[in-house]
Amino acid sequence: MQGFAHGATLLHGIGTYTGEPTDIILVVTPRGQLAFIKKLVKSLDPEGFISIQRSDVELGKYRHYSM
Repeated sequence: MQGFAHGATLLHGIGTYTGEPTDIILVVTPRGQLAFIKKLVKSLDPEGFISIQRSDVELGKYRHYSM
C-alpha cells in the first residue's frame, strides 16, 4: 500500500451488541500519519470506527519509519 510503511495486527472478534463477526486492526504509527490512516479507513469503510491511544513508551521490536 503506497504511503503506508507500517505493519499491523489483525484480530478477529465478535461484536458484543450485534453478535456479528468483526475485525480489529491494530497499528502503531507516528502522529504525523494519523490523517493518512483516517482518510484510508474512511475510504475503505465509511462506517469504520477508529480509536486513537497515545503511547509514551516503546518497547520491543518496533521500527520507526519516517515519511
